[in-house]
Amino acid sequence: MSKPILIANGDVLEAKALAAALASQFPTEPVSDLAALRRNAKSAGAVVLDTNFSASQGVDSLLELLALAQLPVLMITPPEDAACAIKALRYGATSYLVKTGTYVELLPMALREAIERADGLLSLKVQLAELRSRNTDLEKRLTNTNRIKRANTTTQIINKRSVTAVRQVESHLPLEEMLAVRLRSGNMQLPAYPLVAMKLRQIMNAEVGMSEVAQLLSQDAAISVKLLRAANAAQYSNLRKVETIDGAVGRIGMNMTCNIAELVTNRSLYATRNATYRTILDDLWLHSVASAHASEIIARQIGKGSWEKMFSIGLLHDVGKLALLQAVAQSDPEGKRLGGEDNCNSFGAFLEANHVKCGVSLMQQWNFHQDFHTAARYHEDLSGADKTFRTLLIVHLANLVAHAIGYGSVMQTPDELDQAPSKKLLFSEEMDLTPIAEETKLAVEATQQLLA
Repeated sequence: MSKPILIANGDVLEAKALAAALASQFPTEPVSDLAALRRNAKSAGAVVLDTNFSASQGVDSLLELLALAQLPVLMITPPEDAACAIKALRYGATSYLVKTGTYVELLPMALREAIERADGLLSLKVQLAELRSRNTDLEKRLTNTNRIKRANTTTQIINKRSVTAVRQVESHLPLEEMLAVRLRSGNMQLPAYPLVAMKLRQIMNAEVGMSEVAQLLSQDAAISVKLLRAANAAQYSNLRKVETIDGAVGRIGMNMTCNIAELVTNRSLYATRNATYRTILDDLWLHSVASAHASEIIARQIGKGSWEKMFSIGLLHDVGKLALLQAVAQSDPEGKRLGGEDNCNSFGAFLEANHVKCGVSLMQQWNFHQDFHTAARYHEDLSGADKTFRTLLIVHLANLVAHAIGYGSVMQTPDELDQAPSKKLLFSEEMDLTPIAEETKLAVEATQQLLA
């Protein structure tokens, strides 16, 4: 970005620290008062606005800034006042970053996300403006209601015929070519990682407390319902009923809270209106859930390293299959590509051959840690990995355990599990994986009940 990032901060030392954190990626320009902010707004690329910039927590500065120029604005909000972040978003801020211990390190990533989100919104506004302009021109040309109705009817028929024609052409193409066509035309909708899950990941990296996590998750009704259900489950029947998200997080713990939030938000990625592909996506979802639980259970069994993150890595290791399935489902509303045994086998082979590359691309697009990239790339075959890190070994074995207990397209026998290279590297030869498999199955069944 050639335009400078304005650092609007009432504390000179903080402003210098923020400018230094961004220096390697963005040109910066500190502004110390509202007059300087006004002067530089139209020539800026984005603004990092701290709530300490003015007496009204920066809201007055935000409103005046947005009146002068439509810029990406990243609000820096205090950790003790969650309502401040919500207020900033309501008044037009693009995103926010909580001022926790490591917020300076997180600033470049948060600013990039805010700029990308603002660019996306701007593109959408331009498209809407173009559509409104076209509609206005059309209405000017049509002189009476009957002609308007006829024009609208004709347009609908033409659009339907165009979509039908495109789908007819795509239906005769091999899957690889069809997906390439959809990518070039911009008609493939690759999944976006859920915003709540992304924000949760950010604040967890900042090592915040339970209250901040509860504040974020309480904004999502679906997550709130599941957290309260988990906190009031049968095993807690002898305790007082929990009625707040803070209480639920305190009872079930941060790890289980984050797991439930990820399960709820990620479940929506597997939804489709295409009945033909719904069963396949549901099966893939259960395999991902089983792999997540197995990854966490195996990591806990080993007892070394940060086992908490293994649930997330296991849940997302097959995300490439998800993206490809959703793309094909969009172009095949009648499910013709799955008609007949040969087509099913061909489709399965296509998924196996292409999901790894697609999964790695998504992990890069979502800006996830390298551990997620590695798991997406090598969870099927360790032989291509330069180094077999413990994280990769755990996901590889968890993937096989999920298959072995019936969650996946290929059943693994106990002998095949025992011969798996990841099992040999993680455990002794006499280690019996049956308890891990049984605990995983119980965990998946509990998840199904929780999300039902």
